[in-house]
Amino acid sequence: MRTRGHRADLLVVVVFLAILWLPLADSLFSLDPAQKTTENRELAHFPSFSISFSYIKELWRSARHYGDFFGFRNSIVRWHNRLELDLWGKKLLIGQVVRGNAGWLYLGWPEALVTWRNADLCTDTDLATFKTTLEERRDWLLGQGIQFLFVVVPDKETIYPEFYPEGFEKLASKSRLDQLVSFLNRESDVHVLDLRGALLGTKGIGQLYYRTDTHWNDLGALVGTREIALALATALPSISIPRLDDYEPEKSTYAGDLARMLSLSDIFREDVFRLRRLVPISAIVSREGLGTNPQDGFLFAVDREDASGLPRAVVVGDSFAEGLAQFASVCFGRAVFVYSPTFEAFAAQLVAQEKPDVVVHLIVERNLRQTQARGTAS
Repeated sequence: MRTRGHRADLLVVVVFLAILWLPLADSLFSLDPAQKTTENRELAHFPSFSISFSYIKELWRSARHYGDFFGFRNSIVRWHNRLELDLWGKKLLIGQVVRGNAGWLYLGWPEALVTWRNADLCTDTDLATFKTTLEERRDWLLGQGIQFLFVVVPDKETIYPEFYPEGFEKLASKSRLDQLVSFLNRESDVHVLDLRGALLGTKGIGQLYYRTDTHWNDLGALVGTREIALALATALPSISIPRLDDYEPEKSTYAGDLARMLSLSDIFREDVFRLRRLVPISAIVSREGLGTNPQDGFLFAVDREDASGLPRAVVVGDSFAEGLAQFASVCFGRAVFVYSPTFEAFAAQLVAQEKPDVVVHLIVERNLRQTQARGTAS
């Protein structure tokens, strides 16, 4: 009996030690079978070693790095979210994802929820700062003979509120975007392109945003590109306007970033339609001569081989700007895309280097809260 008891104790110890060492084993040998989750944010970096007091302070913050890269983290996230989905089927907020109706998922970050609920409206100071920042940027560019267009892409829930679940009631009838557009139209001559009307007006053509992703899909991005080209046509008459009839849909399946945030890509999948141009345009995508993006975001150029007098552009913005790239060669001879939601100094330096005909600054609605008093004009 005592031997059997010793064996049981030994088994408990072995299992306990194995559980303790499993996270380290996964960190070293990538044993986790679950698909890597998508955070939709920059993961924490482990501080580089240095002999300084600041390094000691950074070590205290390395807990965030450990939380982002904990062994078997993806499986743990998946099991947790699957349990919430199965045991509390009507739960609206799973992790940082809002579970909508009919298989629709929405971003559940605090700033996204605040934007949806109109819980943090612009003050008079905020509006004045927006106006000053955009006018200074516009004037700086016009001084170099460069056109400027500020574009706001609506959040997915603004275009598809019918699938957003109840339980997140709005606290005001107007949004920050409503306030900003109204104020600038009344108090400024800065050209602001609000894409809500165009996208709402084309919902009947086809789905414009992914159900399982935060972003617009190919059709939504094409509608946005067309509206941008139309808005620039007067100042840049050589620009080419993309047409919906120039593309045909190709069906495929997809699990977007929200499904990956849940680590449930096998459950939340959708049929999507990629757009293929009927008459292809030859273009080259490269990073040559552009350096690196200090914000660890995208930075690349799309060069049309037969530019034929088309204008040159620099497109500055957040992740929604990247969706325009596949249609850039229709409108522009060369278009450089750079991730910089707040138009930081390095983006301004890139503009000076490229000397484009136009700068398009494009951000999604929820990022208006981060953009207002930030960035640089020169």
